[in-house]
Amino acid sequence: MCPITRESDAIVKATGVLPRYTLDYVGVNDPLPPANWAMQLPDTREPRSNAQVAQFLNAFGRGDRDITFRNSSVSILQALNMMNNNFVMTRVHANDNGSNVQRLLRVTSDPARIIEELYLATLSRFPSSQEVVSASDVMRQAGIRRGAELVQWALLNKLEFLFSY
Repeated sequence: MCPITRESDAIVKATGVLPRYTLDYVGVNDPLPPANWAMQLPDTREPRSNAQVAQFLNAFGRGDRDITFRNSSVSILQALNMMNNNFVMTRVHANDNGSNVQRLLRVTSDPARIIEELYLATLSRFPSSQEVVSASDVMRQAGIRRGAELVQWALLNKLEFLFSY
């Protein structure tokens, strides 16, 4: 496996939306099957056919297995990618097929349950009482649907999420 960003796979796992990386692996006559996880990519130059995903992975310092080690330093580019990149933004909305927000809103409209489930999926822990109050305020002001999206986005951008993965 290539030393590619754990961050992209962590985002996929936290949000529930699997990507489908089409591989353009050079030197293979038969096409390789698509991959759903960055860790499945057979080459550090993949995915070549999706420039946005490649840019996101590069921003998080992926290495090339042979010469360049994975860079784990942080940068403003990483923060901007987490806040604005389509790789993140297309996974936090209720209309994103397969998203945890979509799944949760189908089964409940209880803000407390939605908040708890988003914390468990994203940070692998229950929210503190203060976090529940803050997230509940967001959901009350923005509405259940938009509030759930905002909470998911905020959790992905917490330092705790970034440092855990």
